[in-house]
Amino acid sequence: SAIYRVKFSTRVHGNTYINRKMFQITKNTQVLRNGGVVRIQYNGRENLSVECGPSSEKTCFYMEEILLVNMKSGDTLQVEDLFSKDGGHVYDLRFCMSISDRSKIPGDEESLVITH
Repeated sequence: SAIYRVKFSTRVHGNTYINRKMFQITKNTQVLRNGGVVRIQYNGRENLSVECGPSSEKTCFYMEEILLVNMKSGDTLQVEDLFSKDGGHVYDLRFCMSISDRSKIPGDEESLVITH
């Protein structure tokens, strides 16, 4: 097994509001307990409005989440888009994984959200 650093980012346009459940991250079909539900959040940060794309006049909301996830051989990690199902638009979704230098996650958890 290894601890992976997982970075999820995207731009969304449509009916966005604070705390809306936008995406789910699942490991072997189970939603991750820590960080598995990605919601619209500001957390006191600057305005996260961005262009949706180079040829678009729309304004999107930028979302990003970084997790540590304990993965074993044969495990699968997937992102489920809940937002598009309700008519929202998703641009430039990225889901990148790399092996971290950690040997375990604090508290022996399966996953952990990195907040800084």
